[in-house]
Amino acid sequence: MIRFALLSLVLVAATACAGRGNELHPGGPLACVECGRVAVSMPLDIGKPLTHGTVLLENRGAKPARITAVHLDRQRGPLQVLGILASPVGHKGLIAIMPGFLPRGWALPNAGKAVGYVIQPGRHAELLIGVRLKKAGVAGYHSITLDYIAGGTRYRATYNDPMRTCSPLKTYANNCNTPPAD
Repeated sequence: MIRFALLSLVLVAATACAGRGNELHPGGPLACVECGRVAVSMPLDIGKPLTHGTVLLENRGAKPARITAVHLDRQRGPLQVLGILASPVGHKGLIAIMPGFLPRGWALPNAGKAVGYVIQPGRHAELLIGVRLKKAGVAGYHSITLDYIAGGTRYRATYNDPMRTCSPLKTYANNCNTPPAD
């Protein structure tokens, strides 16, 4: 009986500890509550790619931060995600929104897949999201949510940087408006 009670106690303690490690904490060292909102839009022809790069990540903590997931929140329309990369901020500046994935003339030799990318303390990286429209229409997403681990703690940070693209170009050349705030 004592043996069973001890085994039960060990299992309860192990379960409690294991559950704690999987909890996602809001914000963390990559979060940027003072960054505000950057909304962008671009008309393109069907099937032509673009790069959305308004999310600048800065590790404000003392430990490296490793990205574990990137979510495009409230995605809508005929949008195809081509890839999500992270890159140290280049000498040319930031890519807000540009045609191509990656844009012509932007050599980013240290870019890599966002999931698994590590940002060292005090360093910056830009999130680069490649998309295209599969058919005519309007598509995009409302915000970007990043899951990451720093110092053994799991975090989730949301960046209110909506993106919209419209296709075909001849229809939307002058009326592919930036997404509204909501």
